[in-house]
Amino acid sequence: MLKMFIISVSILAFTACSLDPEGHHDSSQVNVMFLADVPPRYEDSFEPYFREILGDDLVGDLAFNTRISQVSHDMLTIAIVEREVDIFIVDEALMHVILDPYGLTPLDDLIDDLPDTPSYDEYIMQDEDTGKHHLYAIPLDNDSTLVQDMGLSFSSNLMAVVVQTSPHKEIGIKLLKEFI
Repeated sequence: MLKMFIISVSILAFTACSLDPEGHHDSSQVNVMFLADVPPRYEDSFEPYFREILGDDLVGDLAFNTRISQVSHDMLTIAIVEREVDIFIVDEALMHVILDPYGLTPLDDLIDDLPDTPSYDEYIMQDEDTGKHHLYAIPLDNDSTLVQDMGLSFSSNLMAVVVQTSPHKEIGIKLLKEFI
């Protein structure tokens, strides 16, 4: 029963998102949302980290807004409907809510950069419009660069995605590549 409710809410959220194809993204900042067991005190540490790994040439005057929340289906659904987040980094327990080819940017160019473990096969989905299969998320475990660099540790893996409507897709993909 709960599973059907979650699936229904997810479908409703992604359907509502399709009503505004551009989303509500801010072109002057990159919005990153963590829905994982990241201590809130890390929130201010991410912007300098993102700037360091991206370099000034790519970032320029862009600001980075990082929000950290606990793992929550409801919070993720609300953030998806709001359409303001550019990059989601979520606990893998939220995979069934976030993983949808209509709302996410294909990350096929990152496949060769991914380690053999953890497996990324479950993040490859078919685009129903084209019939082609694409990678829509990358797995991040405790050995990933992001987790190691930030001095974090998690009891379950994370996954990272770039939202299809983001005006910062290039930056998002570059960040995800560095996170691996």
